[in-house]
Amino acid sequence: MQKINRISSVLFTLIVLIIALATSWTSHQFFSTSVPALLILQLSVVFVALNCRVLYTYSIAVMEAVSFNFLFTEPVYTFQMSHTEDVVDLVTFIIIAFIIIRLTNYYRRQQEKLNQTYLRNSLLLSVSHDLKTPLTTIIGTLSSLKEYIPKLTEKEQIELVDCATSDSLRLSQYIDNLLHATKLQHGTLNLCLESSLIAPIIHQTAERFTSQHQRIDINIQDCATPLLLSKSLIEQAIFNILDNALRYTPNTLPVKLNCYLEKGSLLIDIRDFGTGIEQETAQRVFEAFFTKHEPRLLGTGLGMGVAAGIIRAHKGTIESVPVSEGSLIRMRLPFP
Repeated sequence: MQKINRISSVLFTLIVLIIALATSWTSHQFFSTSVPALLILQLSVVFVALNCRVLYTYSIAVMEAVSFNFLFTEPVYTFQMSHTEDVVDLVTFIIIAFIIIRLTNYYRRQQEKLNQTYLRNSLLLSVSHDLKTPLTTIIGTLSSLKEYIPKLTEKEQIELVDCATSDSLRLSQYIDNLLHATKLQHGTLNLCLESSLIAPIIHQTAERFTSQHQRIDINIQDCATPLLLSKSLIEQAIFNILDNALRYTPNTLPVKLNCYLEKGSLLIDIRDFGTGIEQETAQRVFEAFFTKHEPRLLGTGLGMGVAAGIIRAHKGTIESVPVSEGSLIRMRLPFP
């Protein structure tokens, strides 16, 4: 993924450079001064600075400075300058370009701080609500069991214990996602990679859904090639997607998990038959704390974001694929 992003940035910078030079050259034919050309070149530096890393911004600034000397100053098509005004214009261009780069970097740092502050505030609000809810249920259930145990039948006692156990597992799951989300946000998620088969991980993950295991329809095709991955983290990612699918699918309908090979990658498709994902929110479902506003459903909005972060940390991709009914989440993991 980093290689693809690097190639995209290089192509983007080159395209902006070519367009800026062509536009500058055209404007230079209509004006006796080189100021419009300089302004156009300066604007292209701003454009690259806002969309690419610092290295590409420095690169386009240097290339445009050299191009300005070669194309627009007398004598043209040489790297010499005979007019003091051209020298001043070129020096001014370079100074402004470097100021733009510094200001853009400052803007990005401030934006990151704002995003971190927003995430921290969302985290605190989520923790206060989503820790309290299952804890209140657990405390109430165990208090009732302690107080009324002589009057309860064995079946009623088992139901209360099961209720407390279910909320305890939900609380544990939430804390795991919270820890993973924090590590992903700060870039401290450690991947202990090992060669593993995906099939045992999928079956082990499905077995964690003790009461809903029968609803998960698993189909694994020709996946005998081992992958280099962190088993615990991939299991967590698959669990989060399955948990989300089961939550939004009526209890009478299954959730399908298909695992297969395609173009040198392993694909895991998880399909549910619930309310589906709107096209305008297809990408937002992988953001931290994004949830659908359905009061009957419990959810923190962390699970999908954590799953996406784990898959991307393995240099894979995750996406919501449009389907006629329900939703389909596709995870793609590359082979080493």
